[in-house]
Amino acid sequence: MKIHVLDTLKKMVISARDLSDPLNYFFDLMDHNQIITLDGHRKIKQPYKSELAMILKMVSFYLSQKQQKPVRVHKSILYTVARFNFFHGLIFLSESREPITMIYFSDIQIGIIVYVLPHSTEMFRITLADKKDCIKMH
Repeated sequence: MKIHVLDTLKKMVISARDLSDPLNYFFDLMDHNQIITLDGHRKIKQPYKSELAMILKMVSFYLSQKQQKPVRVHKSILYTVARFNFFHGLIFLSESREPITMIYFSDIQIGIIVYVLPHSTEMFRITLADKKDCIKMH
């Protein structure tokens, strides 16, 4: 049985020590239209009314702490491939021109966030261990 590219990406998200490896793999898949052409790939119309709402709150909270000032999500453009429990897209902050890139697998509650700063790029793994209040970022 052939392993699907999103299953490969999921394994990379879980185990990669260097988060640039799964992110480069994801961007290669996007460059070759291997994700957006999947059956069931669709835009999430109301991400704040979906299971991604907690992730959007988490990103805002984490970046507010890091920058020591309030940061809020201004807009998001998110997509899903439901049969793979996979989400991806862009998150825009009111305080920044650069979007945040997100990939996330809801079945294992693990994903990666990429945030571009003026002189560097930060990548971190996100984990929603308990959707109510236990948010971990690695």
